Amino acid sequence: ILLALLLGPAALVAQEPTFDTLREEGHWKLLRPRIEGWYRMKPQDPYALMWMSRLKHAFGEPEAALDLARKAVALKGADSELQTQLGMAANAVRERTAFLQQLSLALEGRKALETAVASNPAHDEANNRLLRYYLNAPAIAGGSLSKARELAQRFSQVKPANALVF
Repeated sequence: ILLALLLGPAALVAQEPTFDTLREEGHWKLLRPRIEGWYRMKPQDPYALMWMSRLKHAFGEPEAALDLARKAVALKGADSELQTQLGMAANAVRERTAFLQQLSLALEGRKALETAVASNPAHDEANNRLLRYYLNAPAIAGGSLSKARELAQRFSQVKPANALVF
């Protein structure tokens, strides 16, 4: 307690959970004001756009999430986190659209996830989502058991502790 009093607010800030921790635990209501404040202050920051996209997705607004994710990627396209969010957002919208739009959204999502994995081969979420895509998508949209196996093999070499086995 004495240390907390001496350090003041700095001691409290050090204990505050990160955005990722809150997201993983599903605390979107706690994240909402922080993300919205960041976005209001820096509406052209690609990471503020990405987090707003995640927030919109969490609160059931997949179209808004996709729009924000596209803007983030347009600002900084080579980033694996931004590409992963674009892939997730495209797939969320795809599930709610007419058949003809589903194919273009599926391809956009796959391309974003493949870009994310190419820029960061050790990115857990991108690899897992791309693996699920390959396993579940029809062949016309790029789904393939052989691609899934190849991805799992590459990922197990990059990150043996998180090897994907099937």
